[in-house]
Amino acid sequence: PMLEPYPLIDASAFESCWSGSSDRSAVFHASLRASPSPDEVELALTHAGLVCIAAGAVGEVHKSYYAAQLRPHARGGGEWLMLELIVQLHARAVQASFRASAEGWLSQTIEHFVPVLARAIDAELHRADATR
Repeated sequence: PMLEPYPLIDASAFESCWSGSSDRSAVFHASLRASPSPDEVELALTHAGLVCIAAGAVGEVHKSYYAAQLRPHARGGGEWLMLELIVQLHARAVQASFRASAEGWLSQTIEHFVPVLARAIDAELHRADATR
């Protein structure tokens, strides 16, 4: 998809958009051979068009939130594509939840970002569930 190079969204707007997109989501899981560096994962996702909205660790769980915005002149322009990434460092497990703010963009979000994330974490992602 045609993405804004520098999308701007604050944490509260992201949270609102995320909450409103629960019916347009897909969850993926992976087992890790080694715990990935959060900085390296963020760099890979940033190169693919996502920006990190928030990130942090509590104990052995690292969570990060990403967003990308479709360019305004593109079909569906201005819509948001989002990712919640949860890495359980000790358990070497990942959960990636993708959401799209508008109908029809979830599959393209998955096609674009899942391979990038899989390479960044050096693991195969398996789809857990899907809606729309």
